[in-house]
Parts: sequence; C-alpha cells; structure tokens
Amino acid sequence: MLGVLGAAAYVVLAGPVGSVALSGIPYSAVGVFCVVATVVGIRRHRPQHAAAWWWIAASHGVWTAADTTYYVLAAVGDTTFPTAADALYVLGYVPLVVGVALLVRRRQPHGQRGALVDGAVVATGLGLLGWVLFVGPVVASRGDDPLGHLTGGTYLGADVVLVALAAHLVASSVRMTPSAWLALVAIALLLVGDSTYVWGSVLPDWAFTALGLGWLLSNVAWSAAALHPSMADLSDRDAPAASGMTPRRTGVLLVAVLLAPATLAVMQVLDLEADYAVAAASAVMSVLVVIRLGIALRAAAASLLAREEMRRALEHQATHDALTGLANRAASTAHLARALDAARDGRAHVAVLFVDLDGFKGVNDAHGHRAGDDVLREVAQRLTSAVRDGDVAGRLGGDEFVVVLTDVRDVDDVLAVAQRVVEEVAEPIVADGHLVTVGASVGAAVSDGGSEPLAGPSALLHEADTAAYRAKARGRGRVELYDHALRAAEAERVDLEAELRASWPVSGLHLDLFPVVPPPPAAPWPAPVALDARVRWRRTGGLDVGPGALTAASERAGRTGDLGRWALDEALRQRAAAGPSAPVVWVPLPAAHVAARHVVGDVAEAVGLHGTAPSGLAVRSCGPSALATPAAREHLGALRSTGVGVVLEGLTAQDTGLGDLRSLPATALLLHAADLPDEALLALFVRSARSLGLEVVLDGAPREELLATARALGLPVVQPSAELAAGQAAGLAAGLRPPAPR
Repeated sequence: MLGVLGAAAYVVLAGPVGSVALSGIPYSAVGVFCVVATVVGIRRHRPQHAAAWWWIAASHGVWTAADTTYYVLAAVGDTTFPTAADALYVLGYVPLVVGVALLVRRRQPHGQRGALVDGAVVATGLGLLGWVLFVGPVVASRGDDPLGHLTGGTYLGADVVLVALAAHLVASSVRMTPSAWLALVAIALLLVGDSTYVWGSVLPDWAFTALGLGWLLSNVAWSAAALHPSMADLSDRDAPAASGMTPRRTGVLLVAVLLAPATLAVMQVLDLEADYAVAAASAVMSVLVVIRLGIALRAAAASLLAREEMRRALEHQATHDALTGLANRAASTAHLARALDAARDGRAHVAVLFVDLDGFKGVNDAHGHRAGDDVLREVAQRLTSAVRDGDVAGRLGGDEFVVVLTDVRDVDDVLAVAQRVVEEVAEPIVADGHLVTVGASVGAAVSDGGSEPLAGPSALLHEADTAAYRAKARGRGRVELYDHALRAAEAERVDLEAELRASWPVSGLHLDLFPVVPPPPAAPWPAPVALDARVRWRRTGGLDVGPGALTAASERAGRTGDLGRWALDEALRQRAAAGPSAPVVWVPLPAAHVAARHVVGDVAEAVGLHGTAPSGLAVRSCGPSALATPAAREHLGALRSTGVGVVLEGLTAQDTGLGDLRSLPATALLLHAADLPDEALLALFVRSARSLGLEVVLDGAPREELLATARALGLPVVQPSAELAAGQAAGLAAGLRPPAPR
C-alpha cells in the first residue's frame, strides 16, 4: 500500500506538477521502503536459504542510490545518457541476477547442466528479439556513441539473463506460489522499462514518466514477494520441483527456439533488410539444441540404468534374507526345483542340507537379539565358505538354514560338505562383544533322480528336516543322512498317523501303571506313593508305539482329546478295580488336550463315572508345552481347585527359578533323571519346591554320584520296568495301601 501511495505521488509530481526534482522524493522513498520491506520479509518468514533474498535486497539498495543520483542530476539539468546514475543501475543488476540465480538453483539443486543450457536457449531467443526490436535500431539511429551503446546493451543483456532465469523458474516449478508470481511480474516490468529506455531522447516526457512508474512498481513487486509467506518455499531446496523435460519446460524451449525463424519470416513479410544477428542466433541455437539433446539422452540413459539397478535391488530384496544376505525360503525352494529339473534326466543328483543351530536360543536369552543377529550373520558367512562352488546357501527362517548341493556324484560328497558345515559353525563367534559358541545339527537328503513325488523340492526339504531332527535327538552337533531306514521310519510314522486319523478307538491300546516308590526300597515291592500311567499302542504285527511317539502322533492326527479321555477312563477303571486303598494315579494328558476348553469337563466326567475321589487322580502333562499357553495354565488351575493333582514333567532344576516355582499350577514336579544338576543345586531346588507345597519326583534312577543325595532328600522315583510293572499289578490285586501322609 505504501508503494501504491508513493507511485501515485510520483505520477502527480512528475506529470501535472511537472517537477522532475520533486518527483524523485517519493521515488527514492519507495526505494528505501522496498529495501526495508525485503529485510522484514526475510526476518519474519526466516527462509531455510535466505541468501537469495539478501542479494535481492542489496540490489534494491544500489538502485535506490542510483535513483537518488539520477534525480539530483535531473535537478541540475545534467541527464545526458549515459549518466553517472547509469553506472549504479548497471551495478545493481549484479546482486539481482545472483539472487534470482540462487532461487532457481534452490528449486532444482541437481541437473544444473541441462538447466544452464535451457537458460542459454531462452536467453539467445530473447537476445535476438531485443536486438531486432530495440538495440539494432537504436544503434543505427544514434550513430557513433560507444558508451551509450554499451550501456544500453548491458541493460538489455542483464534483462535477457533475468528473463531466462525466470523462464527456468516457471519450467521447474510444480506449483507457482504467490511469491513466485510477484517475482515474475517484477522481472516483466523491469524488462519492458529497460527495453524502451534505450530509445533515449526520441521518447516524450509522459513516456519517461510511465517508464519510471514501471521501474518503481517492479521494486514494489519484489518487496511484496519478499513479504508474502510463500517466499520461504520459493528459496527452499526441499520444495517440490519439476524435473526432466516436463510439458511446461518443453513449451518454453519450443517458443525460444522458434523465435529465430519467426523473426526471419516477419522480416521477409515486411520487406526489411536481413540482419546477420538472425543467422548468428540461429547458429547458436542449433548448437545449444544439440547439446541439450545430448544431455537429455544421457539423462534418459542414466534414468534407465537407475531403474534397472532399482529393479535388481528390489528383486534381490524379494529373494534374499535381509539379515544374512542369503537366499530366502522362496528363492532357495525355487533354486532347488530348478536344480532337480536339470538333474532329472542326468546321472548327477541333487542334495539338500538342513542346518539347525544348536544353542542359539541360549545366546539370545543370555546376550540379547543383537548378539543373536551377529551369530546368524557369521553362520551365513561360514556356510557360504564351507560349501562348494555352484552350491547355494539359504536361510529358511529363525535359526534354520539350507544348502542346495548340485552335481552330486555320491553320498560321500554330501557328507563331506555337511561335516565341514558342522566344524565351521562350531568355531567360537564374537557376537556383540561376547565370545559365544553354537553348534549345528545337519540333516542330509539326496534326490533319487527319478520322477517320483519324493524327488520334489518340498519332499526333499522335508527329508532333510527329518534327518536334522534325528541328529538333534542323537546328541546334536552331528550329521544324519536320510537313508532307507529313516525313510521306512517316516513311512511308518505317516501310516501310524493315518490309522489314528481314520478311526477311533484303535485296537491294541494298553495303559501300564508304574509305581512311584520312595528310596531306598524297604521291601521287594515297596508300597507306592503313586502310580504313573503310561499309554502304549501295540499295532497289528506286534509293533509297539511308545508313549512319546504315540502322543506326538496323536497331536499330528488331531486325536489328543480322544487319547486323553481314553487314558482317563482306563486308568480310573484299573484303580477302581483295585479298591479304595489304591494309590493316586497319574494320568498323562497331552498339552494340546490340556489347552482345550473341554479338558476340565473330561476329567470331571471320568471321575464321576468311576466314583473316584478327585484326590485319587492327578493329571500329568509336559510342563514347557502346557505352560506356554494362558488357556492351559487356566485349566490346570481349575483342575487343582477341584482337588485333582497336577504333575508337570519336562522342567529342569537349572532353568526353573524360585519365581517360576511360585507361579506353577502344579502339585508335583517330575524331573528326568538324566537332566539332574549337581548335588548342591538339586538340594536347593527340592527344598525350595517343598517350601512352596510342591513334591519332587524322579523319573528313573539318578546317576550314581547323585544317588546318596536323592535318598537323603527322600525323593520318590518312578520305576518304569517290566519287572516292577508286573509286581505293582500283583500288589494292586493284593490291595496294597499307600503310605501315611508326610
């Protein structure tokens, strides 16, 4: 608003009043205001890159000094072009060009070569137009005035550079902000004023007044651009900017390129004398277009290369494990499928190594997941170095790895590579600053080279996995080959599950009751404190399936509830047959049955059916599995509240702390004799458990060095032997009484 008021005052003083000297007062005042307004805009909006605006403010300051000088000279009557003020006007262009160039550079910080060529194309076209319309005629009319020609040409040249920068600003902007539009208006007003100013004395007084008003309003537009909040976006490197040959950029360049032929056509139509500037501009334009085409082609090639690299990176991410860099499960399976297809008609075979780490969970628990990640990365490198050229190592997930071996001639090659893997992995590893050791249980499977389903990738992986499971069961840190014996056992397992799944109950189920006796035995057949029930299955042909295998098969076949209900019914039936003095019986229930919502009802139904007191029954289940689910914990607690005992097996004295003991929903713990700790820890564990109301029972006779400690602690022992089983059956028939409560 102050700029508009100053412009009005200038027009009145320069027009109707007719005083050039007085008109300079509002003119210079507006110039000072523009400098102040630009500084206020910088301080108020605090753009991220304010250097461009400080340069523009400096140009206003120089031009305000030039305006003041001009009107002082006009007051004394010395306005012959060029004046001393013109030197300041020319000097003021320098910070303005620098400021606008910085604005353009901030809008497109990369790809400056193409931007410079684009600007040169626009500048050449505008320079030709300015020469033909203004500079050429003025030079011809003024005759020999080198200083005047140089000054006028400098004005026009600076304006051409500014317009070229403005054109590039428009072409590279995704969205034109109010501040950008005001800057373009300021440059346009400056261009019109400078282009006509070189006519000098041939212009009437009113025309000079209009020119002065245009320059004044150009300064006001610049200060308004600085005051608008969008000025921060105009100089922000992070603001969205168009890149490449956008339609707007292409349009600007097309107009600039067509200026030369259009100028020549107009001169021909008007029958004007040909100007060598048209030919020179056309030649320069042709060179610039060729250079720009080369830059565009190189940019396109670089874009295609970057796109191809991105495609490869995405493909690598999709097929490789992010942590280890090895092939992931999908890629490993696909590679195995291709290898099997390639070897199907040849004499070579394909082998798979299933690598399962031993002790990895302990590293995670003791040192954290960062150490675990370091272990996985190091194992991946060792697998890569241990296998042969052409073989592929992959990570299936967690601590499981796979190695695909191609061009296998015999089993010895496979076992040699597998043994190298075991030895490499067993070497100590520095993980997150800790020296740790893990092992590897490796299962190997070799294709038969035929077309049977077992030769497929999924089946081969399953065979290797099964062999790795056997390696763990046989002591870990070893290699097991999926051979004919294991294949036969696998087929037997599949057949067993199919039979369980097909019908229930199956024939041949037996429930044996083994005595839980206090050491040392006081008689050949001591009175048992409890009877441990164990289910086995004698299948057709005389093959026995033990309790562990039967429970695992029932879980895979979905028969855990059926097996648990059968065990409850059969155990309580045998106990009822022995009379009311029979000891408490422990009935095995799979962890999946304990987690089922109907387990409490199943136990209550069996107790009611056989007329057994709840205290005469205890359910026995695998502790780690049963405690893993909140539902199982809740059900065990509900059973305890009804008076039924709860025996948890599979827990160890080493891994079960006092806090864990407090929260166990159990009445007794069954410790496997093979997992017992040293004497001191065993004694501490037993005393802690008993202080919390938990009895501790040993499954099997303890080691010789722990026998005295177990007897001193009075630990009952399950004696699962055929001789004792026969003896306890005879004892039940004779109506043995359990010992008095402790």
